[in-house]
Amino acid sequence: MKIGNLLRIIEEIAPVDTVWEKDNIGLLVGSPDRQVKRAMVALDVSLDVIEEARVWGAEVILAHHPLMNYHFGGINAITDTTAPGRRVMALLHCNIAAICLHTNYDGAKGGINDELMRLLGLRDTRILVNENGDYGRYGTLGENTSMAEFARFVRRALNIPSLRYHDAGVPAYKVCAGCGSSGKLLGRAAAAGCDTFVTGDVEHHVFCDARDMGINVIDATHFATEDIMCDLLIKQLSGRAASVEFKKAEASRAPYDVL
Repeated sequence: MKIGNLLRIIEEIAPVDTVWEKDNIGLLVGSPDRQVKRAMVALDVSLDVIEEARVWGAEVILAHHPLMNYHFGGINAITDTTAPGRRVMALLHCNIAAICLHTNYDGAKGGINDELMRLLGLRDTRILVNENGDYGRYGTLGENTSMAEFARFVRRALNIPSLRYHDAGVPAYKVCAGCGSSGKLLGRAAAAGCDTFVTGDVEHHVFCDARDMGINVIDATHFATEDIMCDLLIKQLSGRAASVEFKKAEASRAPYDVL
């Protein structure tokens, strides 16, 4: 199968019509005419992932976060003086292509946010989106659950060593979740009647706003709420691109440790 054909299958799973206009997705490095037999899947195109892909013999890396993004600190030169430049140079040196999915996979039906809702046990889900490219979903739990109990459940469901949360003194039942860094959805979650909000990278002011609005908040980390894309994408692609072998990168891990 050619990389271009694989890209078309990916775009069926994560249509470009849900991508934020300032995002940068698709084939970012490499030729669409190259044959692909092995594809490595990771949250980020890091140097560790590139090296693992080289050793395994992958022709392409499928990642969630864009390798180059003109809005989120994009680059205008490829040199070894910047981290993005080093990654691009490593890909070219190893002759490995890179395809990135981002907000199109966040917003897609059956994409990351739907998988996040499934893992958190939420039902009757609906879409929530804002003008900043943040996608989320909201739904309900089977019954009212104390915030402490729900926070422990989220930690287990996403396999997180620790998390931050704010208990507003109300049980969790109607929950909004947004993968990655979706703190800007808090206002819309409140307007939808949600009592609990789950995302990653929760800023101080978001916790403060939630406290004064009486909404529970769980910071389940950017990594944990999005690394779930690896297994999900492999499952979705395996039946549609049977000639390609897919593997999640062992190096796809949080770029920090927790004490």
